[in-house]
Amino acid sequence: MHFTISKYYIALSIALLSCILTTNAQLLTYKTLSTEDGLPGIEIHTMMQDSKGYVWIGTKNGLCRWDSKNFETFTIADGLPNNEVLYVYEDSQGRIWISCFSKELCYYFNGRIYNSKNAPFLNKIKIQTGSKLIEQTGELYYNADNGKLNKFNLLTGKIITVSAKKEVRLFLFTKHKGKVWGIEDSKETGLDARRIILSEDTAFYTSYIFCPSFPNTDTIICMDRKNKWYGFLNGFDSPFYKAKYVNGDLKCAIYNNGKILEGYNNYIIQKKNNYVLRIDYSNRGHIYQIKESFYVATTSGLLFCRQIPVLEYEQSSEIKNNAKFLFRYGGEVYIVNNKYELIDVNKQQKINQLKSNAINLYNLLSFDGKFYLSTSFDLYRFADPNKKVEDLNYTGHTNFKYISPSKKANYFFTANGINVNILLINTQTHTCDTLLAERQKSVYSIFEDSHSRLWYSTTDKVYYTDEYYNGIKRSREFVLDPSSPVFCKSIGEDNKGNLFFTTNGGVFVYDGKHKYRIDQASLLSDNECSKVVIDTLRSSFWVATKDGLNRIGYYRENGILKFKVLSKFFASDGLRSDNISDILLDSNKLYIATDKGVNILDDVNYRPDTMPIPVYVKLTAINAAANKGYDTIKTIELEHDRNNLTIGFSALYFLRRDRLKIKAYLYRDNSLVSQNDVTGDKIDYYSLNDGDYKLVLYAFDQDYHYNNGQSTPFEFTIKPPYYKTWWFIIGSSLLVIIISTSLMLWNLTRRKKRAIQQAELQARLNESTLKSLQSQMNPHFVFNSLNTIQSFITEKDEAGAIDYLSDFSVLMREILEQSVHTFISLENEIQFLKQYMQLEITRYKHSFDIAWDIKLDEEDLTDIYIPTMLIQPILENAVKHGVSALNDVKGHIEVTFGLVNKHLLGVTIKDNGQPSGGKSFK
Repeated sequence: MHFTISKYYIALSIALLSCILTTNAQLLTYKTLSTEDGLPGIEIHTMMQDSKGYVWIGTKNGLCRWDSKNFETFTIADGLPNNEVLYVYEDSQGRIWISCFSKELCYYFNGRIYNSKNAPFLNKIKIQTGSKLIEQTGELYYNADNGKLNKFNLLTGKIITVSAKKEVRLFLFTKHKGKVWGIEDSKETGLDARRIILSEDTAFYTSYIFCPSFPNTDTIICMDRKNKWYGFLNGFDSPFYKAKYVNGDLKCAIYNNGKILEGYNNYIIQKKNNYVLRIDYSNRGHIYQIKESFYVATTSGLLFCRQIPVLEYEQSSEIKNNAKFLFRYGGEVYIVNNKYELIDVNKQQKINQLKSNAINLYNLLSFDGKFYLSTSFDLYRFADPNKKVEDLNYTGHTNFKYISPSKKANYFFTANGINVNILLINTQTHTCDTLLAERQKSVYSIFEDSHSRLWYSTTDKVYYTDEYYNGIKRSREFVLDPSSPVFCKSIGEDNKGNLFFTTNGGVFVYDGKHKYRIDQASLLSDNECSKVVIDTLRSSFWVATKDGLNRIGYYRENGILKFKVLSKFFASDGLRSDNISDILLDSNKLYIATDKGVNILDDVNYRPDTMPIPVYVKLTAINAAANKGYDTIKTIELEHDRNNLTIGFSALYFLRRDRLKIKAYLYRDNSLVSQNDVTGDKIDYYSLNDGDYKLVLYAFDQDYHYNNGQSTPFEFTIKPPYYKTWWFIIGSSLLVIIISTSLMLWNLTRRKKRAIQQAELQARLNESTLKSLQSQMNPHFVFNSLNTIQSFITEKDEAGAIDYLSDFSVLMREILEQSVHTFISLENEIQFLKQYMQLEITRYKHSFDIAWDIKLDEEDLTDIYIPTMLIQPILENAVKHGVSALNDVKGHIEVTFGLVNKHLLGVTIKDNGQPSGGKSFK
């Protein structure tokens, strides 16, 4: 292999490197991870990211799996053969192979670690301590403890020694053209300029040092220490990138996703943007680039750098970097801190000091090539921060709250709080004119817009006027928030005449017709805004708040301004602090002053690349008891009394984990039953009803919603209690039906039996009553009949007596025959009644007659039975108390037999006798 590098490129690299090393600017920001964050140990040996997105970190004190928030630790207690983990590798089946400070190999899969005890086939494999690993088509390559390069067939369990011309202590592995290549580790063999490249059928020497770009073993780093250059190769083809280096301290170079890092003894350079990370790390430090971030593994912790263009200056502990205002002069960045010192941020030097009576810094204005500072007592002016700062006490006024330029040449406005509220100052003649002096107003900020209107604010109101150079005679109030007063700190205008009001209640925008509010409820990270910088070139504006930096885009649509979030930055993105006091836009850079120092946003258009956010869910506890048995079960069914669940989850978002929002949606039988925001790393559900459940978690960056992801639906079933099962319901229903039917039949039988008993009792009672009546009627009837016969005999009516006696004897025979029967047919009863009434007519000498109306057919007469002697007493009463008392009028009785409602016998007896006059008869 032969590589060439142009002289131009070498010269450019040398010049660029010298520029980088002579300045402290553009330092990458990073975060240090240690045991306090959850690492099992601070001495880091290896790391890699698996196919699910988890980052695995091997330390001297154990292995951990990092999900961007929490560290899950594995040690000997979990199955590791040794706590010192030297290498981690994932094969094509998702097994995480772990090489420790031990000859025993183990792997992690589906929530547990497998070793020689629970996976006996691992007893066949004896590795060299810290062996690197690689898998190809089901065969695992490793360094055997005897120095050989072996491969283990994961399907057959056979071990094959790969032929080699020489035994070596340790191999690094890569894949090239479908083959596995072992690269001799020069650190182990003591070779600095030569590495042996081995495959199963090839072995050769090279004058270059090769090394896989861990954890991406597909890319090979090629270094020529003698000629001081390096390159990157895909496999062992010609380099796709080459670079010369001049500093002999170069330890390594890393390539990933188009970014190139050079690692030196105490700093790292990102070549594309020439960013520098200054950090001292041990000789065992190694750089790992994973996705958009890179990590420096050291013996004292893990450095985590997101590589976003939020840069910082190296700060000295002796300098107060709590910036109040910042400005640029002569290509350098300066701040005014809260000690009234002027600091050169790059050099970390105090270059000037305001007077001792300087109190309360309010405003910094760059005007006519000079800088003006307003304080409670004086105005200060300087052209060069390294030279004298003038005290403009010639005005005779104090309490300068705000300074704003005037469209009138050589003039600017000042807001002076109470008493003398607004001044117009001539910078040439050193004179000032009072424009407003109202004791009740305390003016804080002031601004002259493009329409020649002067705007000014007090502690709770905003006013404007179009007549002011000769004094402000009248002003109009401009109400920002009619519901609650807000404090307007500054006012600005873009090139289209839109006014921007910076307040403690957000930012208000006025386009001449409509007023818009941008606040925490809509787009901002906080309502307490300190400054707004308008970027007219990019149709956006920056808002500095007490809780982060916001970039808002705006545009006009159908005559209405529309606003949208373009980007947000916080301490978690690399800012020194979330509390931002001042910002300064300079071309494509934004300088950011915080209460802990200064940052540089090197690309104002920066937005994170779109990336999916993997979300994984697992059942961690049931009824508050820890559970690990459901990690590999696809269908989870729980008894009804195991319905208090703790469900853990991992959302893998390493770029901006602090800004991740997670929402949980729980469905029961395909209906949404719970929706809530999740703040921790688990969700508790209590007293779940039976049913089929599905839990879906949605994760998204709350500032960049296009970065999002959701979990695979986590499904589980809460079984119904036995009394809700179909078999119990059917069995219970059948049992209820049987019992109900039995009770109904028993009750019906009982009621029928009781009815029969009652009927029998009533019959006996009726029979007794009837017999009583009969026993009363017969003697009475016989007595009356005998009297009638006696009357015939007395009157010597022998024939009448004989006829009456004959009829009487027939009737008595009928009575005697029927006396043994309780019931008699209606036909026989009517015949009996006719015989009886004939005797009564004879007895009363034919003083009345009787008519029989029988509305029944012969069949009814024979089928209907009634108690004997039932009707006779009624007819007797009709005769005795009705027609017998008539003197001059012949009596008449009508007897009607018929059916009522087709099934009841109706008997009607009428007579023409006189009413009884209220008498009652038995």
